[in-house]
Formats: sequence, structure tokens, C-alpha cells
Amino acid sequence: MERAGKKLVWLLASASLIGAAQADGTRPGKAAYDKISDRNVFGLVSNPVYDTGNDSAPPASAQVKLTGLTTVLGSKRAFFIVQQPGAAKGKDESYMLTVGQRQGDYQLLDIDEKAGTARLRTGTRVLVLNLPSPKLPTAPAESPASQTPGSVALPTRQISRTAPPMPPMPMAPDPGMAAAN
Repeated sequence: MERAGKKLVWLLASASLIGAAQADGTRPGKAAYDKISDRNVFGLVSNPVYDTGNDSAPPASAQVKLTGLTTVLGSKRAFFIVQQPGAAKGKDESYMLTVGQRQGDYQLLDIDEKAGTARLRTGTRVLVLNLPSPKLPTAPAESPASQTPGSVALPTRQISRTAPPMPPMPMAPDPGMAAAN
């Protein structure tokens, strides 16, 4: 019984202390933490906000090139590069976006991998970008007139694209023929 009495005393004392702390109103709220930001210990300043009044769009002369499409990672992705006017040739910006993703002024709207196209929103404009068609390298034909004077044209060896004839298969003696002799 003595043990139960001690537990009851501790329980009542704890409840009275909690009630007194809540009634006191010293519980810190949002206002208590506002003092920290008012002090501005690190000298932080907010970024200035410039309102241009319209949605920012890249200049009309910015060159956007679609360089690839993929569905390997489980989602459709488009790869493209943007060259801003006046930027050096090596200073292109590269992007890899999934459908619906936005980065900076560019948002990828849709990809059609069969047609090789992607729809891209830049500010208020919507661009339809096409993959460039692959260009196969062609070797220039050498003509005797293109050789330098005094050079000798070496004969070229013609390679046959057909297989050499196969030798005839050796004939095995017929077992019935050997018994007849």
C-alpha cells in the first residue's frame, strides 16, 4: 500500500506542475523565435525581386537544339542544348528534362519518340523540336586526275566477296557393296 501511495503522490505532483506551466503562459510561441531573425546575426539580406510584368522568355534568337530522346530510365527524357545570342560557341547550356519537368525558363511538355520530336515551352512560346537526321560520312572518290603530279598510282587488290568452291566430299564405301565383293 505504501508503494501505491508514493505513486499517487508523484502522479498528482506531476499533474499540478504541468497545469501550472500551461496556465503561466511562458510556453514559447512563434513570437519568441521572431527575436532571432530580428537580430540578423549573420547579416543576411533577402534577394531583390524584379517584376517585369510578363513571363520571362528567352530571346527569340536563342538557338535550341534537340540532341536526344530516351526512355531507358523508365520515363521519357529529352536532351537539348541552348546557345544564347552573343555567347561563345563552347558556352552552350545543356538540359535533360522529363515530361512535365521545368528548369529555368524551359519546360518539357511532351515527347514523341517514334516521330523524334519534343514539345518545349520557353516562357510563353511553345517550340516543337526535331531530332536531326543522321548524316553518314561519304568517302571522296579518288580519280587519277586528283593525284599529285609525279606520283604513281599503286595497283589495288580486288577482294572477292564469294566463298571459294568447296572440295568434293570423300565417298565412304557402301556397306552393302563390300559384302557383295
